[in-house]
Amino acid sequence: MTTTWKITVKDPESGAWIDTGTPLTTTETTRTFDFVTPTTYLVNPAYGDS
Repeated sequence: MTTTWKITVKDPESGAWIDTGTPLTTTETTRTFDFVTPTTYLVNPAYGDS
């Protein structure tokens, strides 16, 4: 599996967010796995049971 990441860092002095412009790519080759249907969950407590 290959994943490409957008890199954004925060300047500690100005507080500005900086997009590096160059994506980071990582590759996993140690084992295979099956993709399954994802299940989503609402985790924001503001939208919980009323």
